[in-house]
Amino acid sequence: MRTWKENWNSYGAYAMDPRAIDQAQKWLFQFEHHQMMIAEKWEPPTFVTGSATAPKQSGVAIEWRDRKYGLSFYFDGDTIEYLLVGGENGYDMEDGECETFHETLTLWERYAKMKVEGIDAAPEIFDF
Repeated sequence: MRTWKENWNSYGAYAMDPRAIDQAQKWLFQFEHHQMMIAEKWEPPTFVTGSATAPKQSGVAIEWRDRKYGLSFYFDGDTIEYLLVGGENGYDMEDGECETFHETLTLWERYAKMKVEGIDAAPEIFDF
């Protein structure tokens, strides 16, 4: 990703932001370490790619997906945004910004629970 220049996606994307790459690498290392420390089985991301939505430079997207459910984190070097998708029709969505690493872990747990129990992403069914 560090070598991806402007138009890396052939749709006019900006060059990759090295801060976003560093931020995503750090987060992924922390996440994997956390899951190993609690002996929790986790699946590697479905894919890690560039995200062309950041202004002036592209960020990094780390995503988990299956048929009905998905969890995406978008790193721009400063913030982490997320999109949680699930439900019978695959259209129930929640998005926002994570301010702490713990918030990302909570989202991962919700995603994992949704997949196992076949529940929707609607936030009102979760107890915070």
